Amino acid sequence: MRLNKYVAGSTQELLFSAVKIDVYTWNEQTDNSTMFSSSKHSRYYEFTIDDGDQTNDTYLTNSDSKQNSYQALYNNKKYDGNIVINKPMTFSDKVNTEKGAQVVPSWILSELKIIQKRNHEPDNIITYNDLTIKQK
Repeated sequence: MRLNKYVAGSTQELLFSAVKIDVYTWNEQTDNSTMFSSSKHSRYYEFTIDDGDQTNDTYLTNSDSKQNSYQALYNNKKYDGNIVINKPMTFSDKVNTEKGAQVVPSWILSELKIIQKRNHEPDNIITYNDLTIKQK
């Protein structure tokens, strides 16, 4: 618009979608200690994505013409997977330890890329940097 008049001959609708990303780690004790052995623990590194609960909130929902995947960079290692809305996805391998939970090496997920592949269109890549990891 210039001087309250449209300059272009056509307009294009722009849809804006926001997502909530929850990045977290959690620990579980998998075996109790005995007189002859230490307790055993597993630490998990996960995230969830919520793209809304309204009818049109389908930005990251897979379909016949759209597939969504992710690449995560954590502690200098890359992890790949497919996006499943509102389900835990992994950004690092599970770590098993004895005598207590693993000390978290970093509380920052360096990078999370969301890759949308659509039929006959270029990939849409969204990159999030330095996401804080919460303890659950």
